[in-house]
Amino acid sequence: MELIVGCRCDPAFGLMLVIGLGGISAEILRDTAVALGPVDALTAETLLLTLRGSSLLQGARGKRPLDLARAADFAARLSLLAAAHPELADVEVNPLLVLPDRVMALDARLALAANGAGGA
Repeated sequence: MELIVGCRCDPAFGLMLVIGLGGISAEILRDTAVALGPVDALTAETLLLTLRGSSLLQGARGKRPLDLARAADFAARLSLLAAAHPELADVEVNPLLVLPDRVMALDARLALAANGAGGA
């Protein structure tokens, strides 16, 4: 299963974490959750479980459950990275491949803030 995990600095709210179904599903299904960042792994896992497609992550139709704990830890660590580097305006991993025993970032995008202090 592919996820999208990203952080962006919102002018009104500050650091925001977005997590959801990724790959082509991100554009088609728009199944995402958002939280003020940085977040801890428990918060990230709670966000994952609020997704409409969360049953796909938990082993729907007899498939093995995917490693939600590692996916949540990855999201939490990405939000900490973004919070520690205000020169980043945006950081996104899409897709983050989630398997039953590990996660792998397959593509990532970083954008620097125009003035060097974005706060992603």
